[in-house]
Amino acid sequence: MERWLSQRLSLVLGCGPGRADGVCAGIAFRNPQSLIAEITGTLDDDPWSPEALAWPLLAVIDASLTNRGAARWHPTLGHFATTDAEAELRRGRRYSVARRLAGLFASYARQRPGLLAAWLDGDLGELPGDLAWQPPLWRALVTTVGADPPHVRHDKTIARLEQVPADLPVLRSATPAWPAPTCSCWMRWPSTTTCTCGCRTPATSCGGRWPASRALMACCRGGRTPDRPPSTHCWKRGRDVRELQRALPAARATDEFLGATTKPDTLLGWLQADIAGNAPRPAGRSLSDADRSVQVHACHGPARQIDVLREVLLGLLEDDPTLQPRDIVVMCPDIDTYAPLIVAGFGLVRWPATATPHTGCGCVWPTAP
Repeated sequence: MERWLSQRLSLVLGCGPGRADGVCAGIAFRNPQSLIAEITGTLDDDPWSPEALAWPLLAVIDASLTNRGAARWHPTLGHFATTDAEAELRRGRRYSVARRLAGLFASYARQRPGLLAAWLDGDLGELPGDLAWQPPLWRALVTTVGADPPHVRHDKTIARLEQVPADLPVLRSATPAWPAPTCSCWMRWPSTTTCTCGCRTPATSCGGRWPASRALMACCRGGRTPDRPPSTHCWKRGRDVRELQRALPAARATDEFLGATTKPDTLLGWLQADIAGNAPRPAGRSLSDADRSVQVHACHGPARQIDVLREVLLGLLEDDPTLQPRDIVVMCPDIDTYAPLIVAGFGLVRWPATATPHTGCGCVWPTAP
C-alpha cells in the first residue's frame, strides 16, 4: 500500500500542467500503532508489549508461590502437581504460561483499557468466579513493572496529541476494526489541523445507504448477514467500516463519499459494478467472445502457475504500451511457497532487457516490517 500510494502521489505532486512527472519525497508513512508508540517514546522499548511483559509476569507468578493469600491463582496457573515428575514438567512450562497471559493482558489493554483501569480501582464488575484471579494478578503486575499503566499512558498521549501544531496537515487512511484506544487518539487530533481521513468500502452502498443502527450492528455480531446480494461476502468489511464511521466525531467539516468511476463493458467491469452497486446481476448482458478481462488458468502446480503468470504479464505489457509495472498487483495465498518461484521465474534477466517486470513488483515477506 505504501509503495502504491507513493507512486500515485508522484503523478500529481510537483508535476507540471498536463504532465505526470512529479516526485513523492519527504512523506512519512506511519501506521497508527507505530505513530502512537513514537509519540510515547515506546517504539523500541515498550514495557507493556507481550514480549517484555512476560518476564515481570513470570516473576510475579513465581513470587506468589510463597504468598499464602495468592493460593487461589495456583490451580489456574498450573502451580499444582501430584508427583515430582509432573511438578518438574509444569515448572518447564512456566514461561509459556506467562507469555500467554501477557498476550491476554496486552489484548485487554488494546481492546478494553477501561476494564484494566477498573481492576486497579478494585471494581471487578460482573467477573465470573473462575476468572477472579486475573484482577489481583494484574494489580501485582502493574506494581512490579513500575511504568504508567496502559490507560494512564493513553491519557497522556491524548494530551500530547492536542498540542500538535495547527499547520501540520495529516492524511489518514482509516483501516477497519481499529482498537478503541487507537481510534480515540486519532479522533482527539486538534480541530485546527487539516486532517483527511479515508475509509475503504466494499460497495458504494456503504457510503450512505446502510444504516448504522444498533439493531444492524447486533445482527452482524450475531453472525447473520443481511439480504443484500451480491456483496454478501463483503459484508464483514462493510460492517467494520460502519463501526469505524460510528466512532468518528459527529462534527465534521466535510463528509464526502467518492464513488467508483464508470466501469468498462467487460466481465470484470460487470463484476466490479455489481459489487460496488450492491445490486444483483441485471438482465440483457452479452459477453463478447474476445473478452479476456477475467481469466482462469488450470495449472498442474505452483511452478507452472508462475510460468503461466509470466507469459500472461508479458502479453499484457506487449499489448498495452501504457501499462506500467506499478499498475500490476500479484496476489497469492501462500507467500512462503510462491516467493522463491517468483524470484526464479521473473529474475532471469535484468529489467528492461525484456519486458519482465521483476524489479517493479518485488516480494513482500510476512516478516517484513
